[in-house]
Amino acid sequence: MTKRNEFLFANFCNAINLVYSEVKAVVVTKHNFVTTTAFLMRFSKFGFATLKFVIIVG
Repeated sequence: MTKRNEFLFANFCNAINLVYSEVKAVVVTKHNFVTTTAFLMRFSKFGFATLKFVIIVG
């Protein structure tokens, strides 16, 4: 891997960790596993468009 690819991969991993910790925080605070599961399913299908929508609406 080149330095640039390593840098991009590190950023990608950080983004995944941020999303994971956000989702974990939602689960811990709300204890609403059905909603969280539905959110995760939608997130995996539509990606960041859904995430932005959730942030705006929420």
